Amino acid sequence: MTLAEILPQSLSDLNTGGATTHIAGADDWRTEIALDRHDGLASVVRSLKLTRQAEAPAGATLAGWANGIATRVHGLLEDLKPIEVDATVNQAILRSEAPAVHGNVRSYYEVHLRGTEEATVQRFAADRAAGTKREAVGFTLTHEMLGKLVNDIATAASGS
Repeated sequence: MTLAEILPQSLSDLNTGGATTHIAGADDWRTEIALDRHDGLASVVRSLKLTRQAEAPAGATLAGWANGIATRVHGLLEDLKPIEVDATVNQAILRSEAPAVHGNVRSYYEVHLRGTEEATVQRFAADRAAGTKREAVGFTLTHEMLGKLVNDIATAASGS
């Protein structure tokens, strides 16, 4: 079974409850998901970290991964676009193409890539009127959509 198949089932099998960290691995990837809440169908995710457990495919690049994620990931509230790809420090950042705005609060996804080995997905919000700094906030996805998100990110990393 692939990680995209294992993850929804393993999340559904968790006891319903509050904050926890869920770790799963299969294929060449390992996930670590910080959950604020979860039930048998969906989870409120604080952060999702996907780490490659094997050698990256020949020809895999940071820029290719960033562009692949922007092209493949469509299960979030907003589409993603690369904001910065820095080959010198071997890191990239993608953010929501059009952040959600509710009153004075602006919310957006951010994906931080470290080389071709690690991706971290989070959602941030800031109240522009209050002048507050951005804070990580939870985002809700069904377990099936979490599996698809992990699969899309991993597949984008291989360039296939």
